[in-house]
Amino acid sequence: MDRAALCQLAKRRLNITWSDPETDGRMEDTLQDALPPLADMVGLGYDCAAGEWMEYDLSIFNLDRPSRERSLLVIYISYLWEHQGHLFWANYQEEIAACRQARAVARAQWEEATADESAGTVL
Repeated sequence: MDRAALCQLAKRRLNITWSDPETDGRMEDTLQDALPPLADMVGLGYDCAAGEWMEYDLSIFNLDRPSRERSLLVIYISYLWEHQGHLFWANYQEEIAACRQARAVARAQWEEATADESAGTVL
């Protein structure tokens, strides 16, 4: 899912049925503002394989199918759109924690598998 499709998904959630440059630009800005804090909160900001912080773009979210992360991103965009972003964190803290936990488990499994592969390598 690209930025335009994600913006359309958020617009549908907000019942925005029109398209004009001002609305579309504001939606794109809102999406851009939503990415860094949400990525950090759900544990998607750090790339273990590269050992570095990732660029905040849509590639860090799995948006091609319904997922917790995609739902949280669209919901967060709607909160920001209505100037209520501060309420999102309190209202969705359990879902955010579940995403962080799932990400931590996946990270641990990846690190274990990588360590196992490295241990089995003979020099």
